[in-house]
Amino acid sequence: METRVNNGRLSQVRIYLGKCFRIFRYEKGWKVILFGAVISAIIAWVPGSEMFVHKQQTKNGAFAIVCACIWIGLFNSIQSICRERKIIKREHRTGLHISSYVLAHMIYELCLCMIQSLIMVVALLIFRRDFPTDGVIFTAVLEIYISCLLTMYAADVLGIAVSSFVKSENAAMAAMPFVLIVQLVLAGTIFELSGSVEVVSKVTISKWAVEAIGATCDINNMEDAFTLIQVDEEIAALEEQQKEIDKKRKELKDQGLPDDELEDIEIDEDAITEKYLDKQKEDEDRTDPAYDHTIKNVCFNWAVMAAYAILYGIVSVIALEFVDRDKR
Repeated sequence: METRVNNGRLSQVRIYLGKCFRIFRYEKGWKVILFGAVISAIIAWVPGSEMFVHKQQTKNGAFAIVCACIWIGLFNSIQSICRERKIIKREHRTGLHISSYVLAHMIYELCLCMIQSLIMVVALLIFRRDFPTDGVIFTAVLEIYISCLLTMYAADVLGIAVSSFVKSENAAMAAMPFVLIVQLVLAGTIFELSGSVEVVSKVTISKWAVEAIGATCDINNMEDAFTLIQVDEEIAALEEQQKEIDKKRKELKDQGLPDDELEDIEIDEDAITEKYLDKQKEDEDRTDPAYDHTIKNVCFNWAVMAAYAILYGIVSVIALEFVDRDKR
C-alpha cells in the first residue's frame, strides 16, 4: 500500500511539473526571465565604481543585489497558486496530493531561479570590473551565484507560501509590497539593528543573503570611510612636504648652492593604505564578524536560506491542505 502511495505522489509531481513547463511555454514565460534580466542589468550597472573595492559601497551593492533577488523571486510565484485555487480544490477532492503539487511548483521555480541567478551574475561580471576572484570555498563568481540562487529561491518559495494563503491574485499582489518591505528594512543594511529588532531580523532572508555575499567579498578586509579619509589626509600631507622640498631645492639652485641634502619623499599609497587598514581591522567597532571571510560564515548563511526555502514549502502544503474549507 505504501509503495502505491509513493508512486502516486511521484507520478503527480511529474504531471504537475510538466504542466508548469507547458504553461511557461504557452504563456510566454520567457518574458519573466527577460524582466529579471533587465532588473539584473540595472542593479549591476547602477552601483558606483567602488563596489567590490570599498567597504560601504560593496555593502550597499550587496544589498542592492539581494533586493533584486528577493523582488524577482517573489514576482515569480506570488500569483502562481492562488490563481489555480479552484482547480486545486476540485482536484484535491479527487485524489491530488498537496505535497506533490507544491513540490512540482518548487522544482519548476528552482529551474527558473537558476537561470535568473545566472543572468544576475553575468550582468555583474559585465558591469563590475573589480569583481572579486577568490571566494572562501569556490571562486567568488560561483559563491555569489549560489548566494543569489538561494536568496532568489527562498523568496520564490516564500511567494508560493503567501500565494497558498490568499484567495485571489489581487490579494497576492497587495501582500507582496508588505513582504518585500519587511525583508528589506530588516536586512540590517539601511538601519543598524539591535535588541528585539535584531532578533526579528533573523527570520528574514535578506539578512543572511547580505551576510553571505559580504563574507564572500571579504568586506572586513576593505577600507571603510574613515580609513579612506586617513589615507587621503596622510598622502596630502606628504605631497605638501614634497612641495616644500621642491621649493627649497629651487631656491638653492637659484643661489648656486648644492641641494644634495634634500631628499624626495617617497609616497607609497599601497603601504599607507595597508597601515590604516590594519588599524581598521584591529578595531572591533569597525568590523563585523558576520562578514568574516570564513567557510563557517558562508556555509551557515547558505544553510539558513535553504532551510527557509524548505520551511516555506512545508507551510505552503499545510495551508493548501485546508483548501476544501473555502466557502467560495
